Amino acid sequence: MKQITVVSLSSGDPDLLNRLTLNALKTACPLILRTDHHPISAWLRQQEIAYRSFDSLYDQTEDFDTLHRMMAESLWQEAGDSGLVYGVPDPLSDGSVRQLFSCRPSPEDRVEILPGIGITDPYLSRCRGALRDPDWRTAAASSLFSADYDPNRPLLVTELDSEILAGEVKAFLESRMADEDTLLFFRDSDHAPREIPLYELDRQRTYDHRSALLIPARSPEDRSRFTLSDLEQKTDQQLARFLRRSDAGPEEDAWPDDPDEAADALAETLLEVVRRACLARAMGDFDLRDVLTRAYRLTDRPPES
Repeated sequence: MKQITVVSLSSGDPDLLNRLTLNALKTACPLILRTDHHPISAWLRQQEIAYRSFDSLYDQTEDFDTLHRMMAESLWQEAGDSGLVYGVPDPLSDGSVRQLFSCRPSPEDRVEILPGIGITDPYLSRCRGALRDPDWRTAAASSLFSADYDPNRPLLVTELDSEILAGEVKAFLESRMADEDTLLFFRDSDHAPREIPLYELDRQRTYDHRSALLIPARSPEDRSRFTLSDLEQKTDQQLARFLRRSDAGPEEDAWPDDPDEAADALAETLLEVVRRACLARAMGDFDLRDVLTRAYRLTDRPPES
């Protein structure tokens, strides 16, 4: 049976590491870090703790999915019945740790994750006052584009490690919020965040793996763009007047009594909406998010007399 122990390095401040983590780092054989570009590296060298990292793999792959799989496969190849310790900033959000479970050579092989402070804790402790809604989410910048972003919930974006990545995150957010909307930018977890407008996100002086971004929650009243979840909060009275056309006859107004037939009818309508929105996006006219925003605004219009 093979075993891999995963420890959380958090922000890299050794004073924040618990006794279990410190002991694992000191007794590891071998100790492997996801990256040497982490503050804990200096402390490990100071303590004369031998380690190596996966930095060389970053230049060998073009996407993070492949990188994470290569890391996990390499770890399992080297793992024995005990001793191998793998250090990452946050085991709960790290893609290579997720791959460790997917790539296990056999069901008996074990991945043990030691409890510890995650990468988000130092950031959140510095911006708790801005978290009006405790139902916050977190995502690494590289995985934000596949995440289901909900503007009604605060979102902490970590590992904003380059100007290029910051520009990609800005482009992702520009279709979902206004250029002047305020964000909280962390140069690192050791300093308080600064308020910046969205359009300045890729104009900061420095970025590294400790840079992060808090996108505060915004109610629909404070936004110019809207989502399907916003529409779902509308009352039946607000939506009912849009359910039939004024020129529709009784047969066209009929609605299937069978729930499955009704769901199929709605699905066909939704597919047509998505299809036309995709065609419009290809032409550069509008996209599905524009349609949702228009629909939300329609419900706020006063009824025609």
